[in-house]
Amino acid sequence: MPVEKNRRGKRTKDAVCSKLTAHERMRYSRNMLIGEWNGKTGQLKLKDSTVLVVGAGGSGSSLLYYLAAGGVGTIKVCDGDKVNLDNLNRQIIHDENRIGINKARSAKTTLTRFNSDIKIIAYPNYLNADNVKELAADCNIICCAADERKDRLAMKLVNRFSFENRIPVAWAGGVYMGGFVTFMEPPATPCMECFIAHSDAAIKAMQEGLIPATEDSVLPSQGPNPIVGAAAGVAGALQAMETIKYLVGIGTNLRNKLLLFQMKSAVVFNQYEMTKIRRPDCPYCGID
Repeated sequence: MPVEKNRRGKRTKDAVCSKLTAHERMRYSRNMLIGEWNGKTGQLKLKDSTVLVVGAGGSGSSLLYYLAAGGVGTIKVCDGDKVNLDNLNRQIIHDENRIGINKARSAKTTLTRFNSDIKIIAYPNYLNADNVKELAADCNIICCAADERKDRLAMKLVNRFSFENRIPVAWAGGVYMGGFVTFMEPPATPCMECFIAHSDAAIKAMQEGLIPATEDSVLPSQGPNPIVGAAAGVAGALQAMETIKYLVGIGTNLRNKLLLFQMKSAVVFNQYEMTKIRRPDCPYCGID
């Protein structure tokens, strides 16, 4: 029986149809001790959920681990990149034996060994206009952990699908010794397009190799982005928390909030209102 959803991808009250095995009850027993979790009812919501994760890199690694650890029933992983040695200071879902292997497939291998109770589906390609509907249509939420430099097209595609289908997006990333996380549910919140400086024409030119991948971006124009692996881990863990809260229906998500953190001289977390970030000329939420 498919999980019944309303127009925003959330379940209706009577939609949970699975059962927890004795093994699952033991594995997730600490989750179910949380009062707001409502015991097995909350855990069954996770079991009956489908999440698309775009990007199995730095923040994607800890994100995927914690979604799997929490008991999300179906996790789709989309990434067209391959594992490199210089990824391994932060991309902990991979290892030295996976160098040269597609990241989505590597992540599936790791997560399947980690939790055999859940379903992991690997899509070893970058998100594109041809596959986004197939990957995202049955998902309750999309987690965007796409590479800021290599895969801005994926961000734009995620945003467009989210807006048109009213599916929320948990978005996070890390750089240097810090990072960010937010929760978007357009048109109620500003969308990802409001943050992305690249035009559609620039994105297309980047994909075709006609202009540098950092053109009209705020990122460094030369060399790889500096990052301490733990910063990406924190970003992904926070992203997983936002996702799990939404799926279980507990707490308050970072709607219209941007959480920035940095850990260089001290550990600092700041929240910023995003209502003024909405671009009047945004082709999506700016005209809704």
